Amino acid sequence: MSTAAHRVEVACAEQVGQVPACGTMVVGDDVKASLTSTELMAWITACDALGGLVLDETEAIDADELLPHIATAAPDLHSLSLSWCSSWVTSDALTAGIAALTRLVELNVSVVRAIDDALLAKLPVIAPGLKVLNVGGCPSVTMVGIASVVVGCPALEELVWGDEDDPDDAPKLVAVAKLLACAQSEWAAVDLSQTELLTDAALGVILAHNGLAAGVKDLVLRGCVSPQLTGAPLLGHLSMPQLDVFDAGDVGLQSAALVAVISAAPALTELHLDACLGATDDVLAAVIAGCSHLTSLSLAHCASLTPPALAMLGALTSLTELDISHTAADDAVLAALAPLTELRALYASCCTSITSAGLASLHVSVLDVSGCPGIERVPPRPTLSVLDIGGTSIDSLDRLAGISADSLLVVVTPPANRTDSLFDDPAPASALA
Repeated sequence: MSTAAHRVEVACAEQVGQVPACGTMVVGDDVKASLTSTELMAWITACDALGGLVLDETEAIDADELLPHIATAAPDLHSLSLSWCSSWVTSDALTAGIAALTRLVELNVSVVRAIDDALLAKLPVIAPGLKVLNVGGCPSVTMVGIASVVVGCPALEELVWGDEDDPDDAPKLVAVAKLLACAQSEWAAVDLSQTELLTDAALGVILAHNGLAAGVKDLVLRGCVSPQLTGAPLLGHLSMPQLDVFDAGDVGLQSAALVAVISAAPALTELHLDACLGATDDVLAAVIAGCSHLTSLSLAHCASLTPPALAMLGALTSLTELDISHTAADDAVLAALAPLTELRALYASCCTSITSAGLASLHVSVLDVSGCPGIERVPPRPTLSVLDIGGTSIDSLDRLAGISADSLLVVVTPPANRTDSLFDDPAPASALA
């Protein structure tokens, strides 16, 4: 709140004159329980251009009397603190009071029961210039209200929702930090990764605000594990013409939501669906149909994808990087990748249906076939520079015929049951001799 140099604690009428012009009056501890609205209003009237008012923990105040009076007697008030004032602060009175304080930029309503998502949703209208807001300890506030404030108050610089010293509040701290970072990017980069509290309702508030979705370039939802996040707000008439990166890895978005984003983003170049529960054949069909500019695609751990669907990847001729690890990919899928002349990196670890024969049509620089026991040899590939063969049937350089040992880095990723030193670090080709 306001700087200490301009804050004066007041416990009686005689001390009011000590408050400097544009300073902050702090109600003293000795009178917090007994100070009445009439007495406080007289103090406020006696102040010269009051700039800040701290009423924390006061108890005997009438909100309907006091808050309108503040706007009349102190029109220049820019800072108001009502922390722990649940006994008298009401939603309606506070809404009207804030709306009348046209210069308000700092508001502390921490631990006030009346503060909820509905009131926070009004702040962009009644306090559009808000820079500092404290709603810590308000039990009725969720990420929906927090998102409403951050999206609607572009001047917001500081927002307190959780307690840094309380481990249980860590998800709130993450949510606030993520949202403020999004706002700082002017919502071009919406990175909400690892935001446990993100729900459909909160995501809807963000994407529905003044056509915000149309300007989003990066949408990152990785690791948002709330069961209340299904992607429902992504359905309907969504348009994201500038979306370049969409990361829905390790999240429970429904297939229909994924299709909606992919269909609404013709400029998409990078797509991450690894371990996404909604990544199905229908989703992959939408990718093939609408993502002609895609250069990077991750489908690792997408257990629902079938080999015929994966074989359609050959149509994405702009791909330079592809991850199909831990999927049902087989030799037919690898053969279907032959048209991908721009493909430089293929990650196909733990695809147990892949064999050496499937590698014949590949011309990549980076190849990961670790955990694929059907790989017994690698055909001559002058373009190959990095090869991961841990957990395959390759056990000597003879199985790498035609590949220059001088230019090739062989990485041996350890299977879970191996502990010997050969698996501790990436090994040069000579280590396999």
